[in-house]
Amino acid sequence: MIAYTNNIVGIMRFYNEMPENLPRAALSLRKVCRYVIGYDDGSTDDWREHSPPLFDLTITGNENCWEEETKHRAQLLEQAYKFQPDWILQLDADEELSDGAVRFLQGRLDGQVSGYELLQLNLWR
Repeated sequence: MIAYTNNIVGIMRFYNEMPENLPRAALSLRKVCRYVIGYDDGSTDDWREHSPPLFDLTITGNENCWEEETKHRAQLLEQAYKFQPDWILQLDADEELSDGAVRFLQGRLDGQVSGYELLQLNLWR
C-alpha cells in the first residue's frame, strides 16, 4: 500500500496505446498519484476489455481529435480539481516515471514551491 503525503492527481490523454504503453504509463502514475484520470481520445483498441481498471475516472471522446488538445486538457483539469489536488501531474501515455522521479515526487512536494519541471524532450512531426 502506498502512503500518500500529498494529494497528487495524475492526468493522461491517450489514443490506441494498448497493449504496451497504456498500462505501463497509468501504473507509473499510480506510484505517486492518489487519483488518476484518463482522457480516451476515441480509441479503437478495446483497452477497457484488456486491462485492469487503470483510471479512477475516464473521459471518453468520440473520435481521435488531437486538434482539440487544449479543450481536452481543460476537461482533464476540470475533473482533476474535483479531487482537491495539492499537485497535478500530467504524463503522456507513452512515458513512464523513472525510479528517481518517483522518489523525487514522493519526497519533495512539501508545499514550499509552486511547481517542478522534470527533464523531458518533446519531438513533433
